[in-house]
Amino acid sequence: MAKVLHSVTDKSLYDALCQPRVTNNELRELFLERGIIISKKTDKKDLAKNFSN
Repeated sequence: MAKVLHSVTDKSLYDALCQPRVTNNELRELFLERGIIISKKTDKKDLAKNFSN
């Protein structure tokens, strides 16, 4: 059976992170996993944009 690799574009990752099901706390955890501490006041769309680039 052949392995299929999928890659995510910046746009599709941004769109996924902006979904209502993704909470600000989940975004904070994603950044923290990368060693980045963020403010609770930062807008969700700004966080998604910075994470997806």
